[in-house]
Amino acid sequence: MNIADLEVLHQPAQSADSHLPPILFVHGAYCSASCWQTYLMPWLAKQGIESYAVSLPAHGQSKSPLPLPFLSIEDYRDAVLTVVKHLPSAPILAGHSLGGAVVQDVLSQLTLPGAILMASVPPSGLAASSVRVIGQQPDVWWQLLQLQWGVLDAENLAVLRKGLFTNHLPDEVLHSYIPMFQPESTRALWDLSLSGWINKPSLAHIPALVMGTSEDALFTQNEVKETAERFGVSPIIFNEMGHAMMLEHNWELVATTIANWVKTTYAV
Repeated sequence: MNIADLEVLHQPAQSADSHLPPILFVHGAYCSASCWQTYLMPWLAKQGIESYAVSLPAHGQSKSPLPLPFLSIEDYRDAVLTVVKHLPSAPILAGHSLGGAVVQDVLSQLTLPGAILMASVPPSGLAASSVRVIGQQPDVWWQLLQLQWGVLDAENLAVLRKGLFTNHLPDEVLHSYIPMFQPESTRALWDLSLSGWINKPSLAHIPALVMGTSEDALFTQNEVKETAERFGVSPIIFNEMGHAMMLEHNWELVATTIANWVKTTYAV
């Protein structure tokens, strides 16, 4: 389905429990809505949880009046707000990495049933992460920069794995992910790098699930905790899992955690 030229994937629930709100997934940098449909959306549907996933402007099959490099975080936020307003019922917003920052931006303007943050950009922004990756893992930084230019092939995957996955993910599975990756907006990443000085209001009035991983090369556990504190909750940290947790070898731990949280939080 399309909403205002935006690609929106929909996974109806099987044996739906009508009182549970749907989830709207927002992807991170360098990918599109397809990253959610690989595992999480079909799995959650079997648990009776309906879900949607939006491709941000100029990602996946979504269109944009502006070229990708010039799109801002505000453009991404406005796109998600448009989708939210067109859905049959108010969703839980779920965001990964850059998508987590977009979710926080949306929720600073609109109260929704809940939030799920997965290895999210913290309220302090991308600056600390960028400096850390450039200093400690320059090869990962260089590979991410190449993704900005649309360069990705099998030879680059070993470096990309260091930034996004663990060595537990089989090579053949990692290779199958190549079509999911795409360039990202330079403007949006720059926005997040400069956003740390902007005061971020508390979102503790919104029920939230905040998750991070012990082997995330991009965000530390303290940065995950920073995100959780904004929502007034304690984070869940997974072991033996990389940044792209929804595509990792043990993605089912993430899916189970989400399903249990939704069913517990919104129990009648």
